[in-house]
Amino acid sequence: AQTAAARAAELAVVCVASMSSEGHDRTSLRLAADDEQMIVRVSLAQPRTVVALHSTGGVDTTPWLASVASLVAGFCPGSADGSALIDILFGDVAPAGRLPVTFASVLPFQYGQQQYPGVNNQAEYKERLYTGYRYYNNAVPTLVQFPFGFGLSYTQISTFNFDCFYNFGEVLFSLDVINFGSVVSDFVVQVYLDYPYDADEPDGQLAYFERVRALAAGEKRHVSAQFDLLREFGVWNTLTQSFELAGGDYTLMVGRDSMKMDLSCRFTV
Repeated sequence: AQTAAARAAELAVVCVASMSSEGHDRTSLRLAADDEQMIVRVSLAQPRTVVALHSTGGVDTTPWLASVASLVAGFCPGSADGSALIDILFGDVAPAGRLPVTFASVLPFQYGQQQYPGVNNQAEYKERLYTGYRYYNNAVPTLVQFPFGFGLSYTQISTFNFDCFYNFGEVLFSLDVINFGSVVSDFVVQVYLDYPYDADEPDGQLAYFERVRALAAGEKRHVSAQFDLLREFGVWNTLTQSFELAGGDYTLMVGRDSMKMDLSCRFTV
């Protein structure tokens, strides 16, 4: 019945969810087998299949992504879920959200007994600072399906004229955002930071983000901000028991997501 209805329709929307709750964690990044099979079955009957995905975190889309036309990740939107999804599917609103997690085919770290629950009441933090997108982007980038910060839109928005400088502990930066398309849309500015090499810190750490709202077709906006480098990106010194600034060259980057950088500038501490 599902495939017959999908074949007769102009397009199909398949709504699926990953299940978890307090005291009941997911055992896999995959969807339930029945859900994956339904997606594949419907998409074979109807090439114009949209998957509306609700999840509490990242999902491994490997078994079915190539067979569908579109994927809308709604996470846990609440009681307004239906109307929000309809607004996006019918083009009344341009999607402008960005992924707060990474979608990948592996867990963010391969934990063993030493990490959890530990041995002799001691747990080893072998992952160090490489957790979440820092792990995926630096350790297993080829296994990433959709990186942290990823998102598409019905329009084309680009960033230009990125500049930054360091002044008495503060990092100041500015850039222009232009909507080259014909649709009004929000846009999330994402700024990432690379430490000096000797700091031994993961590359590409999120330093700043801002949602530019209702950018009209052809409109340009100027965005500027600043942050305290020591407060936000100080490195802990175990000898002095304090946060310190790593000396050297820092790179600030504007990215479409955490793996695709469009603009960069450098400052020295």
